[in-house]
Amino acid sequence: MNKRMKILITYDGSTCADNALEDLLRAGLPSAAEALVMSVEEEWMPPPPITSFELVAEIFPQNNLGVRTAPELLTEISPTQELALKAKARVQELFPAWEVMEYACAGSPATEILKKAEAWHADLITAGSHGHTALGRFFFGSVSHKIVTEAHCTVRISRCGGEEHFEKEKILIGIDGSLGSDAAVQTVAARQWPAATEVKLLIVTDPLKPSLVGNFIPAVVQWVEETNREEHQWAKEIVEQQANELHKHGLKVSFAVKEGDPRRVLINAAEDFHATTLFVGARGLSGVDRFLLGSVSAAIACRTHCAVEVVRPVK
Repeated sequence: MNKRMKILITYDGSTCADNALEDLLRAGLPSAAEALVMSVEEEWMPPPPITSFELVAEIFPQNNLGVRTAPELLTEISPTQELALKAKARVQELFPAWEVMEYACAGSPATEILKKAEAWHADLITAGSHGHTALGRFFFGSVSHKIVTEAHCTVRISRCGGEEHFEKEKILIGIDGSLGSDAAVQTVAARQWPAATEVKLLIVTDPLKPSLVGNFIPAVVQWVEETNREEHQWAKEIVEQQANELHKHGLKVSFAVKEGDPRRVLINAAEDFHATTLFVGARGLSGVDRFLLGSVSAAIACRTHCAVEVVRPVK
C-alpha cells in the first residue's frame, strides 16, 4: 500500500494564511492524505509557575476578583488552539477524504514548525508568504524564509493575492540538472492536475565572458565561446529529457533555455507565463558552468508573484 502524503499546514489567522489554505486546491495534492494544521503563539517570556497562580488565588479569592486557578487555565481553549481548530475545519471542508489533525503550541514560530515537521516526518510544509501570530507579534515573512532555507522537506509558499481567479493551472519548473531540480520535475509528475494544466520547463545558463585582457587573446575568446556552446547544448539536452518525462504523465509541456541571472530570469518568466506555481529544487549544482539553485530559491520564494514550491529530494 502506498504511503499517504503528510502535509504540515501552518496557520496564524492572517489573510495570507487564509489564502494559503485555499491555495491547497491548486497544488495538485492527492485526494487522500494526512494533514496537521499547526498554529504557534510567539513566546516572549516563560509562563509563571503554577505556585504563582495558587499564591494569587489565595490572596485574591476567586469569588471576589474572578481570579482563575491553574487547572482552570489549563482546561480552557487558548486563542492559538482556536486558530488551529478553525483552520482544521476549513481544510476538512476542502479535502473531505483527508485525515486532518490540529496542533497548537508556543515558542519561536519557525523553530517550532521545523521541529514539528522533522518529528512528524512531514513530506510538505505549506505557509503564507507573510502574516502574524494570534497576537500579531511577528512578521511571517521572516518565518517563511527560515522554513524555506532550513526545512528537510518540500516547502510551499503561497502568495497573499487571494482575489485572483485562474482559468487553468500553469506550472513553471526551474531546472538545472541537479538532484533538486530532478525532484521538482518528479513532484509535478506525481501530483494530480486538471486536464488543461500547462507545464513549462525553464533552464537558465549564465554564459562566461572573457575579461578585458582576454578579449585581446584569441585563444581565450575561442575557449569561452566553445564553453558557452557546450553549456547551451548541455542545457538543451537536459530540458528536452525532462520534458519527455512529463509528457509520459499526460501533461502539456513546453520548454526553453535562457541566459542570465537565474533569480531574475525565473521571476520574470513566471510573470510572463502567468504561472500559478513555480517549482524549483532546494539546491543546485555549483561551478562556473552551473548555477547554485540553493542561493536563489529563497529569493524566488519571497519575490515571485505566484505560489512557489521549493522541492527537496526524498532521502
